[in-house]
Amino acid sequence: MNLLELRHQYGQLMTQANAIATAGFTNESRASFDKMIGDADAMYADIQRLEKAEKATAEMRATTAPPRAGFENRTENEKEQEKRNFLSWLRTGVSEKRDLGSAASGLTAGAQFVPTLITPLVDAKQSYGTLLENVSILRDSFGGQLNIPLTSDVANSFSIVGQGTSSTTSVDPTISSVSSNTDTVQTLIRISNELLQDANFDIENWLQQKLNVRWARGFSNAISLGNSSNVAALTYNGGITSAVSATVSYVDLAALYGSLDQAYAGTASWVMSSATRAALMGLISTTGQPILQPSTNGDPFGSIFGRPIVFDMNRPTMCRFFSVTCVKATLRESVDSL
Repeated sequence: MNLLELRHQYGQLMTQANAIATAGFTNESRASFDKMIGDADAMYADIQRLEKAEKATAEMRATTAPPRAGFENRTENEKEQEKRNFLSWLRTGVSEKRDLGSAASGLTAGAQFVPTLITPLVDAKQSYGTLLENVSILRDSFGGQLNIPLTSDVANSFSIVGQGTSSTTSVDPTISSVSSNTDTVQTLIRISNELLQDANFDIENWLQQKLNVRWARGFSNAISLGNSSNVAALTYNGGITSAVSATVSYVDLAALYGSLDQAYAGTASWVMSSATRAALMGLISTTGQPILQPSTNGDPFGSIFGRPIVFDMNRPTMCRFFSVTCVKATLRESVDSL
């Protein structure tokens, strides 16, 4: 029975059931009505099945078969991916069965077809310290000279005068300023267009990492050693001289810590090279405990007397002067719109 015939029978059955319901139900007509409604429900379910089947058949007939896979039917990305897949298959998916002979020509000179590969890159490493992580970086968009005002009122207090006596002294805070200029810096890495096209690794990301490290190392060196233009070297004129040259004792460190004004002690840092930190790791306090205690936050031997150690790889291995200093050197760079 096709869909049309099934719909016709369903319509007749529902018409008969409607006539029984209009005439009023009796015991006999009620049983007939229930049987007609049950048969109609089954027919309606069959109608829905046939309709879905016809719809699916019509959609399949209307669908155009996809073109055969061919190089001309692919996008540029698909073509490039096929090249990479083929190269990968050649390198890793084929067992070497060629005759690697020594003939001057022909396939017997198979060694000429063996691709030259490279291992993953192995980079040399050198720390540039942690100074750059402990300074304030002021960014601006104009690149001109910037005046930084400085004030000091540490030498002033108050004077006691008698009742009814007018004050005759007026001492203002000392005000000065320094100028911060923007230097133009550059670093270059020469690379050929051929290598950019042929490199079998992410050379762009590798170059970006190298330039970032050069930037960090260069600014770290400028903060520590200064430059010839406007950045002064990181120095501290106070401090304590150790009793023995190139040797630091617990008493020296305690005296140096005490020489710093308490107003700065809460934000101060010890500045030293990693070699100096290594020399201090064997230093014992008067109570028999190591000066550098292991830390529970994953940074072992990273503080002395509760103040963090900042690594400056330009500091000497060991010297007569150690500085407890508040690292607040201002580093400024111009940010131009690209």
